[in-house]
Amino acid sequence: MLELSSYVFRLNPKFNEGQKKRKKQQIAVAYFESYMNVMARHGRTAQYADLFAGPGVYDNGDKSVPILICERVVADERLRKNVRLWFNEGDPDLKERLVQNVAKVPGVSTLTHPPSVTAIVITTALAPKLQSRLKATFVFADPCGYKGLSVPLISAALKGFGNDCLFFFNYNRVNMKLGYPVMDESINEFFGTTRAQALREELKTISSPARREQTVLGAIKEALKDAGAVSPLAFAFRTRDGGGTSHHLVFASKESKGVTIMKRLMNQASSRIVDGVGSWDFDPRSTDGNLELFSGLEEIKQRLLAVFAGREITFRDLVAEELDQKCTDSNFRDALLELERDGIILCDPPAELRSFQSGGQKRTMPAQTIIRFPTRTNL
Repeated sequence: MLELSSYVFRLNPKFNEGQKKRKKQQIAVAYFESYMNVMARHGRTAQYADLFAGPGVYDNGDKSVPILICERVVADERLRKNVRLWFNEGDPDLKERLVQNVAKVPGVSTLTHPPSVTAIVITTALAPKLQSRLKATFVFADPCGYKGLSVPLISAALKGFGNDCLFFFNYNRVNMKLGYPVMDESINEFFGTTRAQALREELKTISSPARREQTVLGAIKEALKDAGAVSPLAFAFRTRDGGGTSHHLVFASKESKGVTIMKRLMNQASSRIVDGVGSWDFDPRSTDGNLELFSGLEEIKQRLLAVFAGREITFRDLVAEELDQKCTDSNFRDALLELERDGIILCDPPAELRSFQSGGQKRTMPAQTIIRFPTRTNL
């Protein structure tokens, strides 16, 4: 009988739009804290830029990202001294509401750098200014729809020293417009004309919705890589009717450390987690409780055995080589520990000479641990 006791699931109740917003906020605010822990210390100043900030508080009274960020900064003495906040909202009426809501945050007057709130209409034409003016900045872009947001704009924002970018991409709307020539102008603006034309040609030969989605995402990721990003990441938001995709939360950083941190956050935010391996999406259908046939680590184990067959490599270098994969360093560690336990790989030092992780159940896998993989013929 198949043993199911080791399976761990995070099954969520039926999602509504409010829960979708909170999932997005969870990732954005958590990364802000991690980013500032690195960038805003030792007296250095770092910045947060929200390009489409909205009013700060939804009509139902819930706080949105700008107010949540303000509260995090106010609560930390180091951040109060070293973080600059720039909130931009192009709609003048929403901008005024944002000014009022920011002013209501308890303790906001204690910030060394008072929050800047502007009403600039964001367009691709602003790309050169963002590139030259934003330094050591975590840039967040969550437009209503996708008007004003473009891949060239995000690429420009990413290029400044120390800049990381997270943006909410309306895949459903862009995907629909890619099929209508009358919409070519707006798609050209979003991707850049040359990249948009190449994408349209490539999509002509693709009928699978899943492959189409990956192709569109691939075009965005390639543009971000051209701007210096290391292994851009995407977290999907599925629709309730059939599991299609409505949006992606896309992340780009020029540093592998930023990618590693965001991987953990996207993994933790997944609707479903099996043996520590997340689905990397927000799926309203993850309430059915269906069990997977195999462990969440099985696919990772099989990939490692194929990719590294016959090789000897340290754990640190293995994780670095696999940075493009949707696996956290913890996922890789757990997969390798199982392979070692089953005698399939050899580690130096071996398990009995390595300490236990917190909890005393699993061995550690230090960065310099040498891993020896068998050749494929020995499997």
